[in-house]
Amino acid sequence: MSVNRESASAAPSPVIGRAPRAAVSPSAPGAASGCAGGLLSLLPHGRASATSIPALRRLTNMSDREVRAAIEELVTVQHVPVVTAAGVFIAETPEDVDLAVANLRARSMAMLRRCRALRLARESLAWSPTLFPEV
Repeated sequence: MSVNRESASAAPSPVIGRAPRAAVSPSAPGAASGCAGGLLSLLPHGRASATSIPALRRLTNMSDREVRAAIEELVTVQHVPVVTAAGVFIAETPEDVDLAVANLRARSMAMLRRCRALRLARESLAWSPTLFPEV
């Protein structure tokens, strides 16, 4: 599925079935489900047809955060194998899923390293060379 640049700047596709932003709050009950369902119809199949988050944002009139939340729901709730490495697409092969898992694992490990470094930095800030404060 290729994205037509001219239609990307036009009004959102009626396939999305999404009301304008002011009418639907992202925290409203069922809002994420509708967004995820509409996004699913726009996701290309296969790595060769991958699109991007900004392209999906323009097509859906959703924010980056809303697009990412909809992708999260598709993967975790609806078990759709959406890959967000090397573009955004629906996996067609086990190798595509392996790519997604490797990417998520690397990002997760980087976040854990950063958390550890921040904990160590906090400890050095809280450390005192003496047991008791000077009087």
